[in-house]
Amino acid sequence: ACLAAPVAAAAADKHSEQDCRCWAAQDQCVSNAGFMLEHCAASCERQKAQQDLSSKFDQAQAQLVDKDKARQALEKELQEVKEKLKAGADKDRERESLAKELQEAKAQLQDGSEKAALSTARVAELEALLQAREAEEAEKAANSTAKIAELEALLRAKEEKEVEAANSTARVAPLEALLREKEKKEAEE
Repeated sequence: ACLAAPVAAAAADKHSEQDCRCWAAQDQCVSNAGFMLEHCAASCERQKAQQDLSSKFDQAQAQLVDKDKARQALEKELQEVKEKLKAGADKDRERESLAKELQEAKAQLQDGSEKAALSTARVAELEALLQAREAEEAEKAANSTAKIAELEALLRAKEEKEVEAANSTARVAPLEALLREKEKKEAEE
């Protein structure tokens, strides 16, 4: 038995409705268009409407898959930025170590030890190194913060589009049900 799902149609089938629906489901509306459009117009319209709905559903599913892949890529990029920030924290610890060494060198100067000349040079070297590291870390932190904000904005936009796509897909099911109900009413009439 060949049964096509009911869909409301403006035209009427002049041939047996069951045969017309079966032929339409077998793609006779395309391969035998002359006969079908004359004798089974309503079934051809129904079949076309079902194919259109199926195509729209498939497109919506493909868009959801694409958006999910894009979201995963954004999450991966965000994770990489977070790892870079963590690496920056390691550099902060190194900078703190340099600052401690600088303090020790300053203490040696205050003691008036014989190494005062060497300590002064080392203090200047460490201060310059510390300033360079702090400037580098400040620039990296600013760049990382901007990149995170950008990625989070992109991720929010993608999630909003996914919600829109899900809402669109959710609207298809009630429309299909309504379409089947109308055709059922037509069939009963």
